[in-house]
Amino acid sequence: MNPEDLSTLVPVRLVHSEQGEHERVTVLESRAAEGWIGKLLAKGLESGHNHVKLDEVGSLVWQLCDGEHTVRQIATLIGERFGEDFDPEHVRLAVFLQTMKARGWLAWKDPDVDF
Repeated sequence: MNPEDLSTLVPVRLVHSEQGEHERVTVLESRAAEGWIGKLLAKGLESGHNHVKLDEVGSLVWQLCDGEHTVRQIATLIGERFGEDFDPEHVRLAVFLQTMKARGWLAWKDPDVDF
């Protein structure tokens, strides 16, 4: 999906996270086993969460996925913070947001609907 196709969407975080040193975020991803094979493979493993540490850019994006900012606004803020040379086409942002959506970390909020 083209980053421009995402521009009006508003990402909302669905999972918990922790903020550490230098404003770096660690996302707490559930380790729930699904299906009988997953339960069999997970037997004896500690339940809980995987701790996924984000880099500086990912941490800022995560913080901006607050249900208030559109993807376009997030891209603008990333550009202001890291410079346009970082990723002028915002491909990395689009891929990161799509990956987080696929992992169940965020959902898209309709910007025209108030909750």
